[in-house]
Amino acid sequence: MTEPKKRLPNGMGIAFGMGFGFILGWLFDEVVWGLAIGILIGTWVDYFAQRRR
Repeated sequence: MTEPKKRLPNGMGIAFGMGFGFILGWLFDEVVWGLAIGILIGTWVDYFAQRRR
């Protein structure tokens, strides 16, 4: 039996992006911008994770 490729569940990229963006924003004292950038990165990661299968 062939096992399916392991990939991120839907929305995991966004959660990761928000965490990443929050840390970035906290470092630069711009949490709102950090979250916005994090959500962008997260949707991008999710999109490519879905395309790659």
